[in-house]
Amino acid sequence: MSASRHPLYCQSDDKGDGDPRAERAATGALLGLALGDALGFPAEFDDVPPILAEFGPWRPMDLPRPALVSHDTRMTLALGRGLRTAMERGFLAPERLARQVRADAVRTVSPETDPCLATGAGWIAEEAPATGLLRFLLPVEEPLGAPRRAARTSGDSDSIACLTGAFAGAHHGADVWPAAWTDRIEYRDEPVTPGALRDA
Repeated sequence: MSASRHPLYCQSDDKGDGDPRAERAATGALLGLALGDALGFPAEFDDVPPILAEFGPWRPMDLPRPALVSHDTRMTLALGRGLRTAMERGFLAPERLARQVRADAVRTVSPETDPCLATGAGWIAEEAPATGLLRFLLPVEEPLGAPRRAARTSGDSDSIACLTGAFAGAHHGADVWPAAWTDRIEYRDEPVTPGALRDA
């Protein structure tokens, strides 16, 4: 089945032919979501100073052992299973997504600043995606830095890091995540299965 005929195909103005960042973008998003969730889950409900005191700074941060995930990943996987069931019963055609507009905050917030101060703590529906997107858009040295930094926030750390990881994985592709991390994430095989349906 060609990409344009795939049930989860969604055109993107940003996705050029042969762009290596687009390789396995859906799998990258789902793995990034789970990785970000596992990074942020231990720090959920804490403020930044006690998080740093207990877990240390975000730059050298390692994935917890075991890499357990929260309801954020489990709900996403449940949605993925539902989409698979729907696809098996007929054609699934999502609406074309509009390009995200970078907010002025991206140009004024430092990567070292808690993003919750700019876009909210993520406890309500509109804040979590905004803060996760802001954290993704702020520059870091390498892609893993985005969910790492998102996991060290004063708000809903697992949800924010979960969304940040999904944005980063969709942008860079699945291969950006180190195998040493993706191989030991809880429910590791489940993000790969629905992601592969879209990436095919």
